[in-house]
Amino acid sequence: MKTGRNQPCPCGSGKKYKRCCGALDGMHTSNIRPYPRPIPPEVLEEIARHEHERLAHLTKHGEVKEIISAEMGEWRFVASGKNLTYSKTWKIFPDFLNNHLHNLLGSEWGQRQVSLPLEDQHPAVQWRTINALAHFGKPPGKDGLYESDTGSANAWFRMAYDLYLVEHNAELQSKLLKRLRDENKFQGARFEAAVAAMMLASGYEINYCNEKGPGKHPEFIATHRTTGHVLAVEAKSRHRPGVMGFRKKEKTIPPTSFDIDGLLFDAVSKDTKEPLLVFIELNTPMAVSLESPDHTFTELEQAWKAVQARKWPTGFPAIGVVFYNDASPWYLNESLPKGLASIWSMVFWPKTCRHTFNAEPLLLRIGEGCIQRTTIPFEFPKNA
Repeated sequence: MKTGRNQPCPCGSGKKYKRCCGALDGMHTSNIRPYPRPIPPEVLEEIARHEHERLAHLTKHGEVKEIISAEMGEWRFVASGKNLTYSKTWKIFPDFLNNHLHNLLGSEWGQRQVSLPLEDQHPAVQWRTINALAHFGKPPGKDGLYESDTGSANAWFRMAYDLYLVEHNAELQSKLLKRLRDENKFQGARFEAAVAAMMLASGYEINYCNEKGPGKHPEFIATHRTTGHVLAVEAKSRHRPGVMGFRKKEKTIPPTSFDIDGLLFDAVSKDTKEPLLVFIELNTPMAVSLESPDHTFTELEQAWKAVQARKWPTGFPAIGVVFYNDASPWYLNESLPKGLASIWSMVFWPKTCRHTFNAEPLLLRIGEGCIQRTTIPFEFPKNA
């Protein structure tokens, strides 16, 4: 039986047949002609170069869009999502990130914050101020650039890159920026942006939930671009006095334990319809190496086992947890520890779960994406 042109296409796309597979009826292979002679070597070399750069970007930065940039005369143009910005002063990609974060937070808001004493400034503005003061009066390097390995510089540019990734690969919501400007909501909003960037680098699309509906809502829904796996993602960050604006008048004291049992339970208690993936930021000054003591793993494993041991009437809802730590906010005026990873993560999956698919390879890939997202591009694309 022949499908009518105005009937639904039998392929299941939901489109009319004439606008889907039926459109192929009007194509004739006789109109297709091969390239009349061998492709020039320089064209093949350019194709190979683009493919090499694409694969290198994928390996280093994860499954996020490449930087879209171009130079016209003295001007450098950079596209991020639907927005196009430009400047004569951007020599390297972090120059753009620095300026872009200023614009996202708002110049008037930033000027009001900078006029305050350092101890009264918003945490993000403190990072920028400390970094600027560290360079004040010092000449740039031989390449005309300033370099810094302080925690304040790393914290500032990390947030700038996370927000750029969200804007360039998904949607940067105005309410997230509003929460970032609110000192009391800053830490949670900052970590939510970081988690979104991690999931984007791991190959997921993200869609924010409508928080006006009944019940508890996760931060966002993540859908894998290839497999179609759908996850509900929840993010919680451990507050510590004196760090990232939390009770900032109090003395900053490194914790003797992670103390995240209650935070982990609250995150898992979202109990979403979709398989739940939980991110917990530990917020400690701990930097690690492969030779680091295994008590870190043991304490986190015990917390994960303890939350599973609670009563879950419909079965344990979480397919896994990502424990994440960025030591940068603890070293604002200092260089980050040498020879150690100042950003690290650990992933765990449950012994049993009410969702039956195998989460282990999925979580290992997300753990990899967490680290790929930490590599901030330095140069603009060479073909730009």
